[in-house]
Amino acid sequence: MLHCVYILFSQATQRYYVGESAFPENRLEDHNKAKYASASTRFTNDWVIRKLIRCTSRTDALKIERYIKSMKSRRFIEQLITDASFFATFKIIVNQRLNVDLE
Repeated sequence: MLHCVYILFSQATQRYYVGESAFPENRLEDHNKAKYASASTRFTNDWVIRKLIRCTSRTDALKIERYIKSMKSRRFIEQLITDASFFATFKIIVNQRLNVDLE
């Protein structure tokens, strides 16, 4: 089943959130309804999807999600969203380091 890594953004908090799901639009709705009581997204309900990264499996999506989170960098996330050449380089890196092929 196709899975996605999604990057959400909240205008109210000026924060990003990275997660994975087979149904990112449904997950977005859950985040905005504060369905996940312990999630860092529970403090606001204005989350929007800024980036979807399609993966062929949940295992691959989880690897990419962990990799993005391990960078601990707002700038890294913003470049993934806005810079096509940065994203192209990211795809090469995740292929080499994580053995994951992205579309």
